[in-house]
Amino acid sequence: MAEIVEAFKNIVGEANVLTKEMDTAYYRSGFRCGFGGAKAVVFPSTLVEQWKVLQVAVDAGCAIIMQAAKTGLTGGSSPSGFDYDRDVVIINVSRLRGLHLLREGAQALAFPGTTLFELTQELKKIDRVPHSVLGSTTIGATVIGGVANNAGGALCKRGSSYTEFALYARVNEQGMLELIDHLGIQNLGETPEEILTRLEAGEFTDADLIDDGRVASDNDYVNRIRTLDADVPNRYNADPKRLYEASGSAGKVACFAVRVDTFQAPKKKQVFILGTNDPDHFVTMRRDILATFEHLPEMVEYMNRATFTAAEKYAKDVALAIKYLGTERLPKAYALKAKAEYLLNKIPLLPK
Repeated sequence: MAEIVEAFKNIVGEANVLTKEMDTAYYRSGFRCGFGGAKAVVFPSTLVEQWKVLQVAVDAGCAIIMQAAKTGLTGGSSPSGFDYDRDVVIINVSRLRGLHLLREGAQALAFPGTTLFELTQELKKIDRVPHSVLGSTTIGATVIGGVANNAGGALCKRGSSYTEFALYARVNEQGMLELIDHLGIQNLGETPEEILTRLEAGEFTDADLIDDGRVASDNDYVNRIRTLDADVPNRYNADPKRLYEASGSAGKVACFAVRVDTFQAPKKKQVFILGTNDPDHFVTMRRDILATFEHLPEMVEYMNRATFTAAEKYAKDVALAIKYLGTERLPKAYALKAKAEYLLNKIPLLPK
């Protein structure tokens, strides 16, 4: 493994490869669940570096975990346990920021570390909104992370994150790493290095965009959600209809960029907060809205009493951190917290 770590350092620089347990503790744990071992955490600074790091890890037979802001609640962006049959390498892409608005903002091109918060702020300038709105938007959730997990189920008009335009790497049946360019941008080059370098440098225009019938959002969701008597739910995790290459890939491929639709911002907003002790009231209301309303709400979210009580009691520190530290500083704050916990857990008399 020492040779592999040295190869990583030659690609990204020694400071961008973590191997000590105390330094990697934060990156080896999930927000809600998941904790395990990893031989190294690597931070590429360019798309070409990401490609080269992937090549080294694949050639060495490592288990690869792609990670960005680590906001997922399922543990998928962190190791789970210490009994992997191969060495585990975490590739953290949070430094790979890049955002291009296409066709006057009708679409956006996002790199691995580009956050939904960044996209939202950029689109505000032209009165548009992103393809997805998540609870974790304020703490650094990435655009590609949302696409990879079909996130955003509370949206009524736009559905979950989905696109058929992506640039990603996969391991083929022969065990070789290959770059799949389905981003729909021509004239980027032939080799992976050429494609990634020109893409990151922004060497393309709207004239290079390809339209071939593929879609950059789940544009039929607003109609599908109105089917009240369907045999299966209109929206559920791992829906085969929404699994397409990078979309719904959940870490099975390494994504470099996606093209996603954006949407016109509502001219007016009104938030309604409703409460009831009888859930059947909301069942009736839901069916009535879906069946009779000409225009559906932008978003509908629910919170049961236990969740509300838990948030009221335990989430004040997170709310204050977001308010006073801002989203950019949260990852560093959590990393510092993980280091402190790692050291304190070594003291037998202290509670774990």
